[in-house]
Amino acid sequence: MAERFTEALGKQFFNWSAWVFGVIGCIGSFVLGQAYAWIGWLMALSGFLALTAHAFAKHHRVRVLEEEHKKRVQELEEVNRKRVDELEQENRKLIERATEAERRLNAVPMAMVEQLVQALSDGVSAQSVELVEARIRQVERLRKFLTHDTKPLNPRTFASEAGRLYAIARLADEARAALLVEGDVFRLVRRGPTGVTVECARLRVHQPPADGTVMFEVSDTSGGEMTALGQLAGAREVTGINGYFIEPAMDVSGYPDFNAENVIAVVSQVMTQIGLRSGGSR
Repeated sequence: MAERFTEALGKQFFNWSAWVFGVIGCIGSFVLGQAYAWIGWLMALSGFLALTAHAFAKHHRVRVLEEEHKKRVQELEEVNRKRVDELEQENRKLIERATEAERRLNAVPMAMVEQLVQALSDGVSAQSVELVEARIRQVERLRKFLTHDTKPLNPRTFASEAGRLYAIARLADEARAALLVEGDVFRLVRRGPTGVTVECARLRVHQPPADGTVMFEVSDTSGGEMTALGQLAGAREVTGINGYFIEPAMDVSGYPDFNAENVIAVVSQVMTQIGLRSGGSR
């Protein structure tokens, strides 16, 4: 606790007054003679004791200040140590999060596998296994087809053969066209002047693409314009039509990027364990 000013003043006054009184008493006793010499020695002793007490008080005050300084330094070091520990913990958490994110990017999408396992455990037939594998490969191909080129796919020619209407599209990138296989389902949409998109028909890849040319068989038409277009194509090929676009009928935007062979390998192993691959039953 800090010393008040009046207390310090009283101590200093007492110490210095005792010292001055002792000096005067010593001088007086020696002047008066040997009979009073004991008074001088007593005063000298009193002054010595007063000076010793004053020196001890000063020393104690310095020691207290040093202890306070040392304690403050230790508190600061403890605060710094705790802060360093907190930073190290945060750094470890960030490293763990980065490692976990990398593991998820490199791992097979287990959410898809869990859904497939659930479907199999609910009683799916062995014949549908191939359909599941085909759908997995289709999802991978369509994702690559959509990300391979950002340009929309436009049917430039409509033709009629044996009473069936076909839409023919030409892709400049043959590698992109090769991602499609016979049977892939698309839809034909028309975008009006106001920006409204309307589905006009369903399309199915009629034959394997060749030289970047994809032929779609048109089915499930809706609207009179497709009927009129089919009738016109029965007389001659219709070319140069704008406003129509071809896009996959399956929404693959919700699927993560994955390797179909890895997913199929996991699914095959699960199906083998539950007996579907070997022809057994659950």
